[in-house]
Amino acid sequence: MKPEVQSEQFLLLMDWLKVAGYEHYEISNFAKPGFRSRHNSSYWQGKRYIGIGPSAHSYNGKERKWNIANNQKYIDAINKNELPVEKEALTPVQRLNEFIMISLRTIEGIELQNLSDAEEKALMKAAQKYILQNLLIHEGDVLRLSNEGKLYADGIAADLFFDEQ
Repeated sequence: MKPEVQSEQFLLLMDWLKVAGYEHYEISNFAKPGFRSRHNSSYWQGKRYIGIGPSAHSYNGKERKWNIANNQKYIDAINKNELPVEKEALTPVQRLNEFIMISLRTIEGIELQNLSDAEEKALMKAAQKYILQNLLIHEGDVLRLSNEGKLYADGIAADLFFDEQ
């Protein structure tokens, strides 16, 4: 299917579900009010979470960990009192960029009060072109994607990312 057809269908889906009383609370998720999925809510909100079992992921606010995927290797390691985990420490800039990416995916958007003054100023400067194109909406202390902006969410987020210095 051509990308322009997919985009048109996604825009129609967003309109139809809104009329039907659903909220588009995360870029790939819709629900009736009060019935949001809790499965990935900690991830979308940048909260800490723990994963248990093969392939499960955990996050403590600074470091991401994931258990090995192979069931037998996972069981063998547990039986040896070993934690079969790999991990990745995130730099402050990586954590900021993840906050931007994840926040943009949600109906709540980026709450600018969670940024330093310098971060907010730099983010808003980078966001201006998307605001002018009606792909981003700036309301009060929040920056969120418009419906059309959701079609370009990953690219917009990447363009708003901060560079490691």
